[in-house]
Amino acid sequence: MDGMEALLGLLIWAVLLVGAGILGPMQTHHSPGRVALVATWFLVTLLTLAYGSVVIFVVVHLMLFTLGTGAAAIGIVVSGLLLLATPVAWAIAVRSIARHLDAHGRTGQPSGTRGR
Repeated sequence: MDGMEALLGLLIWAVLLVGAGILGPMQTHHSPGRVALVATWFLVTLLTLAYGSVVIFVVVHLMLFTLGTGAAAIGIVVSGLLLLATPVAWAIAVRSIARHLDAHGRTGQPSGTRGR
């Protein structure tokens, strides 16, 4: 990887983190819209897959050099299943949080305007 690729990678991560900060990702004073939910799901999924793949890379190599090829093969299969389940798990989590916020009345109207 040369300097331009590293700079591009840092720029992409900076844009993702600033985007997550601007979106909020979900604020509790209003009901999150579909765009906010999808953006939140996309950002947390992307970041989890990126950082998770780095951790998996290190763990599988540690398994390969300490426990052998059989353990590393099992680690690769298990990590593949975890990576495939990540988007589904985050979709369930984001949806659950949004429903939880709606169920407790913390969304819909700003505080102090209920009953008017």
